[in-house]
Amino acid sequence: MSMNTPIVKQINRVSKRDLGELIYLYLHTTPRDLTFSSALAAAIEDVVLGSVLLQITRYLPSFWRSDPIWALCGIVFGMMVCLGQFAMNLWQTHRLIDKAATALTEVVVADVKANMGVLTVIGLMNAVAAGYFAQRAWNMAGKKVWLACPLILGIFSSLGLSFGVAIKGLLLPSLAGEPSNARLMQYKDWLDTDNRLVVIWTAISLVKDILVCGLMTIMLLKSKDEIQQRERTLFRLLLRLTYETMFGPVAINVINLAVVVDQGATFAGYSRIVSWVLGPIYFSSILQSLNYRKDVQQILQVQPQRRQSHGMSSILKRSTEREPSPIPLSSIDLGHKGVLDRRQLRKSEEGCGSDKEVRLHYVTGHGSPRSNMATTADLEMRERSPSPDVSIVLGGEKGRRG
Repeated sequence: MSMNTPIVKQINRVSKRDLGELIYLYLHTTPRDLTFSSALAAAIEDVVLGSVLLQITRYLPSFWRSDPIWALCGIVFGMMVCLGQFAMNLWQTHRLIDKAATALTEVVVADVKANMGVLTVIGLMNAVAAGYFAQRAWNMAGKKVWLACPLILGIFSSLGLSFGVAIKGLLLPSLAGEPSNARLMQYKDWLDTDNRLVVIWTAISLVKDILVCGLMTIMLLKSKDEIQQRERTLFRLLLRLTYETMFGPVAINVINLAVVVDQGATFAGYSRIVSWVLGPIYFSSILQSLNYRKDVQQILQVQPQRRQSHGMSSILKRSTEREPSPIPLSSIDLGHKGVLDRRQLRKSEEGCGSDKEVRLHYVTGHGSPRSNMATTADLEMRERSPSPDVSIVLGGEKGRRG
């Protein structure tokens, strides 16, 4: 750094001035602005966390029986991390309100280290959200290997850089003792390096989020005709889902990049308003996407399968439960090899007066069992060309046509 810069001249003139005033000079802020921005950031973070809690109360009752245990534990752990960050931010705000104007040097080191913890949370949430949406986009694109490489590179480079910035932030030089030119120049160099790393990391995260969002949009547009053949409202729902879940993180990242570049200081002033809510917003986007599955299920009129349990209690429960009820004829998909013998069906109807239970079994191929409906004409056509893939159970006896 040149020895004729305004910052160096200021250091040479006021080397004995209170160190807190010089730190505010570097951060381009004032005690009032820093305290107000911290309080405002905590208030906005509280609102975002309230929205996240509402989404969790919708997610758990709907999917706790069907989603895997690791997913449920991940959601609970993510919520605990967000609440832990919020508690830490409240602690930072309380200390700044108490000492920002009179004894900044007593709280600035702890404040910087706490902000590096926030940065670590942002990096983790960003990686998890990007991995979740990238995996969906990759599946929609046909699991092409060449497409997976830039997605994986972007996710891990962003995660690694966030850890690097946090580690660099924890190496904050000591601010104890009398201010000296060497100590102040060391602090200035640390601040400039950390700011540049934050700008680079934010830019990489932004490009990655835009890439994933754009890829999902392209894949949806390519599958538009196929999806609309199944359900007209499903395509609009999926397209809306893509932008509602991805637009928030992308927009906040754009604002974060602009604020950090403009202010030139990490988590100073109004930049912490954006930074403190970025992690919970990433987590909220994941929850919103998971909850949208309920709307998709309602459109397709399907019920989520319950998670299979292999414990002794489930075995005893299955041994005492009755067999499932007969499959309604209207739900049988003849387009997927479901065949019924009309004569045996008539025979079973005549025997309904007995106490034997009638159960119809059919074999299905790949695809949805709701795409076609069986009609009387279909049954008559199938009667002339019997298939060996059907068995009809009358009571406890089972016979196979061949």
